[in-house]
Amino acid sequence: MLRRETYVPPFAADMPFTFALYQFRGDGGTRLVAGLAIPAEHLESMPAQGGGMAYAFRASLSVADTIGGGTWRIDTTIAVHAPAVLRAEDAIRVQLSLDLPSALLTTFRLTVRAGDESGARGQVYGGDLSMRAFPAGALSLSDIVLAASRHGSWRRGDVALALNPSEAFRADQAFPVFYEIYGLQAGSPYRTTLEVAPDAEGIGAARPKGRTFSVRYQGQATPAAGTDVLQELRDVRPQLPAGRYRLRLTVEAAGASASSERRIRLLQPPKA
Repeated sequence: MLRRETYVPPFAADMPFTFALYQFRGDGGTRLVAGLAIPAEHLESMPAQGGGMAYAFRASLSVADTIGGGTWRIDTTIAVHAPAVLRAEDAIRVQLSLDLPSALLTTFRLTVRAGDESGARGQVYGGDLSMRAFPAGALSLSDIVLAASRHGSWRRGDVALALNPSEAFRADQAFPVFYEIYGLQAGSPYRTTLEVAPDAEGIGAARPKGRTFSVRYQGQATPAAGTDVLQELRDVRPQLPAGRYRLRLTVEAAGASASSERRIRLLQPPKA
């Protein structure tokens, strides 16, 4: 369960950004990944050595155990090179990761800041977050990752994606969907159902009525050698009207099932 909050930032100016959180099985626990998209209009550019432009800012992710009192944090300076000045509508995508114990009740904070102390711009988001568990041998499903393209800076195994934290896509275009299935042995038959249905919590015109999209995949598991981890990457084109939806994945195998879902927005394509 995830509850998000926006904190009043102690900065000279706001620096809003979009983000999404994803949980996967980690080394002995759970890996938490934060995907961020920072609008270029909020960042200052500087000429880079060798040509092009450079953008620099600080980003941090902190997690606190609300019961045991433990804390985990990553704080880093990020420098991004671009061949030219980015347009105001462009965004810089970055990722932060933490390995945490599983099954914790936590709070998280994401911070992005740029500029010097006297005139820093920044933003802080946070909220409650329940860390999931992915025990070995038990059927389970990671969080769903929705990407802008199959080529990007975020890597998980052999997969490289450009994360799309806004989780908004043109209604007439396909988008990559990535997830991991845990607990399947090599050769085990399984079935995955992907459904996109109107979001019951949408408001007014943002909540499309009636139509849903559903597709089913069947096969035999081919997990990575020596593991029970199966990665799947699929291009999905729901062909539904613009609006707010829930994308739900359900995997079934040997009488067991596991599910995961994310909210998405389908946008009206621009007029020709």
